[in-house]
Formats: sequence, C-alpha cells, structure tokens
Amino acid sequence: MMGISFQNDYSFLFGNATNTTTGNTFSLSDYAMIKSGTYKKLMKAYYANTDNSFVNSVAGSKVASKDDTVQIKKLQETSSALSDSAKALYSEKGKKLFDEENRDDLVKAVSTLVKDYNSMVDAANSSDNDKILRAGSSMLNNTVANYKLLSSVGISIGSDNKLSLDEDTLKKAGASAVKSVFSGVGSFAYKVDTSASYINSYAKDDALKASGLYGASGSYSAYLQGSTYNSFT
Repeated sequence: MMGISFQNDYSFLFGNATNTTTGNTFSLSDYAMIKSGTYKKLMKAYYANTDNSFVNSVAGSKVASKDDTVQIKKLQETSSALSDSAKALYSEKGKKLFDEENRDDLVKAVSTLVKDYNSMVDAANSSDNDKILRAGSSMLNNTVANYKLLSSVGISIGSDNKLSLDEDTLKKAGASAVKSVFSGVGSFAYKVDTSASYINSYAKDDALKASGLYGASGSYSAYLQGSTYNSFT
C-alpha cells in the first residue's frame, strides 16, 4: 500500500469532504491510495449501504449483533474512555490546559486522547455491528480530513490508521492551532467524542439485546438498575 506523506498537500483527496459525523463523507475512489486494513473494513461497512432504508432497518433491529459479550464490553469501555479524554480537552473545564504555563498538562491530556483513540480503532475494527463500523468510519474520515491541522500540533496518522504524538511539536505549537484542534464545540476533540458516544450507545444497545431485555414491541422489559445495569456499564 502507498502511504500518505504528511509533508505534502493532499487536500485534493478531500474535495468532496464534509465535517459532519453521520452524513456523507468521502468517495471510495478518493481513498484508493490509503485504503487498507482497519480503514478498508470500516469504509466498506460505511459505504456498502447509505440509503435511508438501510439506516432505518438497522435502527429498528431487535436482534443482537454478532459481537460477543467480551467484544461488546470492550467497545463500551474503549468508547467511554475516549469520550472522557476528548471531553477533558474541549469542555469548559479543559480551557485551563491551553494556557502557556500548562503546556505539560496539555501534553498529558493529548497523549491520553491518542491512546484512547487507538484503542477505539482496534475495538471498532473487531466489531460486526454495522452501526459501530459506520461510526468508526466517520471518526476515521474526520481524522484524515484534518490531517494537516493535526500534524501542526504533532499528531500524525499511521498506515494502520492509528495516531501518534510528537510531544516536542505539541509543546512548540501555536496557541491558535492547539485550540482549533482541541478546544470547544466543533473541534477535532469534540467530533471524536461524538463518534465515541455513538459507538458507546450502540454497544450498550447490543448488550441489552443480547440479554433479552427488549420486549416484543422493542421496549425494555426490565429496568436498568442494580446488578442488571452494572453488568452493562
């Protein structure tokens, strides 16, 4: 496979890109150069069916996915961790991280985000749930679309679609670039949290379906409390 050199401008690949989480993103032909491994599997699931009838049929399904309970739990844990590490950066509480005197704390927070992101990529790639694969694909699309901005703060994308962080580059990055990537609604961190939240919701839904808590009408047949709730969280 031919990899991407982030020293060059590949913006022409993303001419049809949008930054939405669940909307149409990039064509498969645009990704001919970077499609392999994890990304290939996620992209295949994402583009296989994009019409509303498919979306509605998946949303209305009462059948558990093929993911086993171990995989479902892993999806819940990794998505929850990624959501937390993303929120730690873009939320109101994270604003102090962008003060120059707190750059070391920012590096730690971004390192955690990168670690959790990579764990989420592994977990999503192992899933057989179409909705989780689509959400994972959307997350990867957003990452690739923002590769140039990410590289300016020391984050690069490997051929395995995982992230790596150059801490020295992050420490030296300008405040405006850092805030663009990590701070506030609409930032890269915010969109990562959105994708992780979708995946977490779908994984919890799978856990409930596998447990038989769905009634015939699709509603829950038991309350989520006590040991029942704890077994899924």
